[in-house]
Amino acid sequence: EPLSSVLAAVNRYAAAPITLADAELGALNYTGTVVPERVAEWLSALPDIYPVRVRAAGGRGVIIEAAR
Repeated sequence: EPLSSVLAAVNRYAAAPITLADAELGALNYTGTVVPERVAEWLSALPDIYPVRVRAAGGRGVIIEAAR
């Protein structure tokens, strides 16, 4: 599935909103399972799978952005 679709589903379980800073990241294909109780672990593993950075956005949630 596209990462954007997976992220839409994950946001139902996330403690804070997770957004993509770069729309093209949403087209990345994701194959796997996200366990709702382990969203934080899933987020921390994303940079091992994709060329992205995951960062806290203050009190506004989490942002996934392209690694530069």
